[in-house]
Amino acid sequence: MGGAVAIVMLTTISTQSPLYADSIAHPSASPTPETFKGTIEQFKAARDIYMEELRIRSQQIKMINIAFRNAIEKTSMDYRNAMALAKNLDQRTLVASQRKAAVAAAIVARDSAIAALGAEPTPPPEPQKMKKAPGKSKNR
Repeated sequence: MGGAVAIVMLTTISTQSPLYADSIAHPSASPTPETFKGTIEQFKAARDIYMEELRIRSQQIKMINIAFRNAIEKTSMDYRNAMALAKNLDQRTLVASQRKAAVAAAIVARDSAIAALGAEPTPPPEPQKMKKAPGKSKNR
């Protein structure tokens, strides 16, 4: 019976000491001001790249929308000219359906061009603020 108590005591001591030693050997690492400053610089560089990507994407979408607007204006002008020349109801119906088809094609072209740009860029994550070291409390 004494041997069983000794084994239990030995097991308890051996399982606690590595855990205790690990907590002392590896204190929680807090970011130093130098590493935090480096993280801020990396964030600023990533933010600049993100803003440039947004600017380029915005310009591309603007050009796509200009091309769309031009296509719609051309379709409207062609429609007006064709309606002026249409003599009967069948011709007018044909011209109207051609206009609808041209507008639908312009919409599909615009939507597919925007989809071809890919997903919108994602902003970089902001770095976590440094925690202040605990100081003396001011109890008055």
